[in-house]
Amino acid sequence: MESSECNTSIKNVARTSRSEASIDSVPCLTSNGDTEKRQILANKLVMLQKEERALKSFLAELRTQHAKLTIENMRLGKISEKRKDEVMSDESATEEPEDS
Repeated sequence: MESSECNTSIKNVARTSRSEASIDSVPCLTSNGDTEKRQILANKLVMLQKEERALKSFLAELRTQHAKLTIENMRLGKISEKRKDEVMSDESATEEPEDS
């Protein structure tokens, strides 16, 4: 396989989901026995898979925090509305009726 074809194969593997990617899916690295290049790419792939898992974990934590903050924001909004209603009713109760 020519070098450009090999690079295209490597790029195609890079575009796939990192968890599904495999060095074995790059024909030019399996057929010509270039073990050094294969090992470098395999190490990079493992590193990317670890980074992907870490990012997914971080994203899950962010989603959890977002949900908690959304609930807290809604709770505080309800308290704020309740206090606003209380203040408005107190003000209307303390106002003196106007003489006509």
